Amino acid sequence: MRPAPHALAAATLAAVAALGSPLAAQSPAVEAVSLMDLRFYDANGGFMADGLCLVFPPDGDASYELVVRDEGGAVKGKAQMQLQRWGQYEVFDGLDSLGVPVFQVGEPGDYVMSVEKDGEALTSLAFTMDKQESGDPFNPRTTFTREGPWQALAFLSSVTGKPDGPMQFHFWSCLREIPKDGSKLPQADVTLRRGDEVLARFQSKLSISGETWRRFNRNLVVAQDGPTVQFTMERLLSEDGEYTLVLESGGKDVKSWPLVVEGGALRPHPRSAFGYEPATDYLVPKLIDTSRGSDGSYVQNDVTWLESGDAGEG
Repeated sequence: MRPAPHALAAATLAAVAALGSPLAAQSPAVEAVSLMDLRFYDANGGFMADGLCLVFPPDGDASYELVVRDEGGAVKGKAQMQLQRWGQYEVFDGLDSLGVPVFQVGEPGDYVMSVEKDGEALTSLAFTMDKQESGDPFNPRTTFTREGPWQALAFLSSVTGKPDGPMQFHFWSCLREIPKDGSKLPQADVTLRRGDEVLARFQSKLSISGETWRRFNRNLVVAQDGPTVQFTMERLLSEDGEYTLVLESGGKDVKSWPLVVEGGALRPHPRSAFGYEPATDYLVPKLIDTSRGSDGSYVQNDVTWLESGDAGEG
């Protein structure tokens, strides 16, 4: 018998229950989307440490910091963080700045950004920072850019417990990956394909803007003429097979993400497995949507992480 939609999520929760408290099943981790979406200041290579999501928060008091270290382990920037108990969900809390939220790295190099609890890294993100000069004596300008997981990672999301509701696709891009056509911002679309057949696409095209990596997302709808029909997780899971999500712009494929449906469930990313090692690389298969106001109205989403095998350097 084919498992019910979101069988993977149900199995994950069952595994947690079997281990007792969810807090004992997985080390504390920072939700990767909140870390990848931290505000970056390309004029000075700085970051704003705010709005992170902590998963499986420990009991009791602890000291939290967002720290950037170079290859040799030297601290190049840091900010104190404080735990904000949300209350709505047992295993999700917020991490917000304590004091000055902005710090500057401001030097090219290879770095690791980590959220640390009492000096121990919980979740880490490796990136390279480059520095470019405009070369224009009449408009001297320095710009910092980052390269890292933004090129390759993406994810599908749908509201937990609502497999018949809208399904969104999220990815990161920038103008360095999809350049302007003259003075016009590039238009991008995403299609879901099975072989050569296009099954779904974004509900509307979007404009890529900015020189630094930014997350974009849209609902997927059935690729058909006539009325708009949401392409749901339930519909995707109804047929096993290999699928591909493709980012398109200017009539060309920019990059793609393979996904597999097997046994009525999406094959998870290996880094989303409970107990994944190193724990600092764990990709949480959940996302808390905090855009709707207070923590009492936050919405939990099921997430399937995807990784592109052909993401180029932006």
